[in-house]
Amino acid sequence: AGSSIYNDFSVSKSGNFIAFSSTETGNEEIFIKQIAGGEDIQITKTKWDNFSPIWSPDDKYLAFASLRENKIGIYFCASFGGDTSLLQIIGQANVSLVKWSKDGAFIFYETEGNLFRINTVNKEITKVTNFPSSSEDKNFAVSNNEEKIAFITKEEGKTIISELDLAGF
Repeated sequence: AGSSIYNDFSVSKSGNFIAFSSTETGNEEIFIKQIAGGEDIQITKTKWDNFSPIWSPDDKYLAFASLRENKIGIYFCASFGGDTSLLQIIGQANVSLVKWSKDGAFIFYETEGNLFRINTVNKEITKVTNFPSSSEDKNFAVSNNEEKIAFITKEEGKTIISELDLAGF
């Protein structure tokens, strides 16, 4: 058996499934697994790298980042597979999806050291934080009540966890 790399994972809202990306099939694809056990279910089957899956608030959909023709976009599909749809091309910088808002209206994502959100209906993108652009990930997290964000920075060799209010976004 070959080795695979497992990356970024997300637990479903119900707590019954984990979505993750893996190189098990060669390129990076999205899989889900029942927490109670069972085989991995491959969700994406493309020639592209698909990664950073997150669940919709009702667990019916998965959103994920995908590198296609040197551009990273945010895509989504039914949580147990099917056709994928493009939400928006983000660009060429690394993208990590953070959270799908509890009302389903926004997807938060990190790129170039900042947190953004995209409206899932009109595709409008809002920059939530205004840090200098950086290739260093801040590993943003959005609180369950969506009122705060937490992130990490490194200063003088130390890792610092900070928080900010999300109010107004």
